[in-house]
Amino acid sequence: MSIDDTAADGTPTSDLHYWQNLVREHPQAGNTIQYNADAPFEEYRKHNTILHMVVMNMYSLSPEMMQDVVSLLLQHGADPNIQNDDGETPLHVVCQTTMRDPSIAKLLLAQGADSSIKTNKGKLPIDMLGSDEDRYSREIRLLLQQSN
Repeated sequence: MSIDDTAADGTPTSDLHYWQNLVREHPQAGNTIQYNADAPFEEYRKHNTILHMVVMNMYSLSPEMMQDVVSLLLQHGADPNIQNDDGETPLHVVCQTTMRDPSIAKLLLAQGADSSIKTNKGKLPIDMLGSDEDRYSREIRLLLQQSN
């Protein structure tokens, strides 16, 4: 996808435009990435960090861009175990999104994500996979089982 990609209605659709819009709509996002990767946002009134928000929206980025962004956040001190108001870590979010990406789960686990952290409702990341048995869910389930 190039920088000049646009939808039929003229809306920018590239990865770069996505991040420009994120920083424009949430000015603290740019500062968060640079100075404090764990600062919470009032996003959805759940105090999600930028890392939570990125993995929630992984379908909007190419897999390579997603890995780069998550790596960048982790390198700048994002805590892979930080919990939002519901007790969800970024790993919980990866497991419950419809566009599950095993490479992001693997990256989070390699950077210290704890698969034994429970949400406020007592759910582990593996519980967020539900009964889905697509290839990606199976890969993530195996990664989580191996991390214990």
